[in-house]
Amino acid sequence: MPINVLITEDDSISAKFLNETLFRLGYKVVAIAQTAEESISKAIEFNPDIVIMDINLPGEIDGIEATKRIRTTLNIPVIYLTGAADSETLDRALKTEPNGYVLKPFKKQELFTVIEMALYRDSLEKKLKANEQLMALTLECIGDALITTDTNDNVTLINKEAEKLTGFSLKDIKGKKISEIYPVKIEGTNDFFKNFASLLAHYQYNEENQDLVLFSKNHSLLPINQTIAPLKDENKLIKGYIITFRDISLKKKAEETLKRINEELESRVSERTIELKNKNKELENEINKRKIVEHNLYKALEKEKELNELKSRVVATVSHEFKTPLTSIYSSAELLQRYEIKEPVNEKVSKHYEIIKKATRVLAQMVNDILLIEKIEADKYDFSFEKDVFSKFVESIIDEFKESTGKNHIFTFQTENIPPYSVIEKTLLRRILNNLISNSVKYSKEGSRIDILLKYYKKSYEIKISDFGIGIPEEDKKHLFNLFHRAKNVINYDGTGLGLTIIQKSVDLLKGNISLKSELGVGTTITINFPEYKLLKTK
Repeated sequence: MPINVLITEDDSISAKFLNETLFRLGYKVVAIAQTAEESISKAIEFNPDIVIMDINLPGEIDGIEATKRIRTTLNIPVIYLTGAADSETLDRALKTEPNGYVLKPFKKQELFTVIEMALYRDSLEKKLKANEQLMALTLECIGDALITTDTNDNVTLINKEAEKLTGFSLKDIKGKKISEIYPVKIEGTNDFFKNFASLLAHYQYNEENQDLVLFSKNHSLLPINQTIAPLKDENKLIKGYIITFRDISLKKKAEETLKRINEELESRVSERTIELKNKNKELENEINKRKIVEHNLYKALEKEKELNELKSRVVATVSHEFKTPLTSIYSSAELLQRYEIKEPVNEKVSKHYEIIKKATRVLAQMVNDILLIEKIEADKYDFSFEKDVFSKFVESIIDEFKESTGKNHIFTFQTENIPPYSVIEKTLLRRILNNLISNSVKYSKEGSRIDILLKYYKKSYEIKISDFGIGIPEEDKKHLFNLFHRAKNVINYDGTGLGLTIIQKSVDLLKGNISLKSELGVGTTITINFPEYKLLKTK
């Protein structure tokens, strides 16, 4: 289904040229507006997927004001396409939070890239907003009080139940340490924990979860039961803590009542021993009933504790899965770098742009790799087979490396008995080839040769990739396809330990096998075999 575009351009010739360019790029122009007012009206009428907006427009309002209204009321992504490049106009435009900014005259590929990035960023932002709403709803539905912190013990979140028990509202927590809004002590003691570190240490040291007393904002003492769980990021590094607690006043009253009953009963038994001798059997029955009540109460309390721990794990898991939109960071860095292209760029600033982009690409790739592994392990991968020339598909991947990371290496590519057309799963094969060739480039010297063989025999395919690089230590070979494992001789090379795991799981999905031969200082050869597919399959 084509992407619907609304053009806002007062120059008819420019509008016509832009319309033809978008058509060649595969987009559908639903309308062309010449004024800001008309752009707003047509955006309401056609509800396009994206708006391309000129800034200098005739009428009472310009393109910047139109963008502000469209973004606010319709939540449609907007890209500025304008000849205005002065800093004042740019500052005004950026305040409307556009999804892209292209200067006239534009290049077709540049316009295509900015549109696709804008659409992708808009999709990520909408997904993030939906996740935030889901998280907020989840937290409010939890019956327990909940507070989250960062690694500096600053409070980052508090739900309604926690507000009620502590006396602090959401607006009160800004700049507060957890010890300021959550002062607690062990029941039966006088000293409150001095800071969160001492509370955490006590909680981790004691296997049994002791009841605590919370000193609320209104100076009341409230008996509580708590659990503490770490919040971890995608790299399993702790980025804060989540504290769940509940008011156990009723539980305490029940325990005190039961204790009082026991004491009264024991006193009566002691005082009236002679009188109750004849009623000994009746008393034994009463005691048995009391034991049953105590047993049932104990079971109920144990079940309550299990439910509390389960809720904590659910919240910790939801928080762990809450991902940062890394692609948006990369997109913004690239756009900012482009804005400065007309002015002399400070070398350090340019260097930091590249650092941001490189780090974002690495993290995004790591997240995508982990998600792919989880999808494969959950048996939820959707196959997409298609008919193509296998050798040309491999050549295209090799050419990409020749133009980028492998431009200083020598590639040889040979084929044997390859049919004119093959049914292949491009997504998995691209993952396999990219990871294998990337490793050969990374771990071999510049100017060295990388040999690639594509072979067909006995209704199966074989892909063999050989390099003359650093090789793999013998003791690492048996662990090489394990998740996050890296050989001891690649510590100084970039990597995550996910590539070979993805290769192994992708080959398994293709019902194939993988073999490896490697010698330190000589090189490595990895061979992939998988069967031929005659019909397009789904799963």
